[in-house]
Amino acid sequence: GSEPPGAHAHEVSGVVTFAGDDVRNVGRGDRVCLEPSLACSCGTCSPCLAGHPLSCRSKSTLPVWGFADAIVVPARGVVALPAEVDLEVACLAEPLASAIHGIRHSWTASTGGRIDGMRVAVIGAGTMGLMASLAARRLGAAEVTVVARHEHQARAAAMLGVDHVLDDHADVARTIRRLRPQLVVEA
Repeated sequence: GSEPPGAHAHEVSGVVTFAGDDVRNVGRGDRVCLEPSLACSCGTCSPCLAGHPLSCRSKSTLPVWGFADAIVVPARGVVALPAEVDLEVACLAEPLASAIHGIRHSWTASTGGRIDGMRVAVIGAGTMGLMASLAARRLGAAEVTVVARHEHQARAAAMLGVDHVLDDHADVARTIRRLRPQLVVEA
C-alpha cells in the first residue's frame, strides 16, 4: 500500500495551541514533546492497556510529523516539559530514550541494564548514533568508538567525549575488529 503523506521521525517538540475539553495532562501554552509510540497507538487494545504501545494492534500514522506549523495528536502522545528544558533540547528526549532502551535491552547488558566496563562501537554519528554514544557512556561503557560519515558528526562525537572517532571512509572494519567491542550499535 501507499504511505500517507508526512515524514516519520521522532524528534518533535512544541507548544500546545489547543487542547480538547477532555484533555487533562496538558493545556494551551504548555511546552511538550511527542512520544510517537503513544501518539500512534490506539490506547484500547490489550497491548496498549498493558502498557506496551509499541505492540499496538491498531497503530495509526499521523498525517504530519515535525517541520509542520501544527499537528494534531492524541493527548496520550504528548509529555509536558519542565520549564528549564528548552524545546530544542526536548526534541531529543525520545531519541535518547530509544538509545537507552536499546542498550539496556541488548544481549550484553546486565540484568539491571548496565554495560559496565564494556567496549562499545557505534556505527553512525547522526542523531541516533550520538544518543547511543551518550547512553552507552551513561550505562557504564568503559570505551566508546563512533564511526562518523561527515566532519560535523565527527566534531559532535568528539565534543560528547567519545574515546575514538573513526572516519567511515577509512578501513573501519579492521579498526573496529582491533578495538574488539563487546557491543556494536548500528545507527
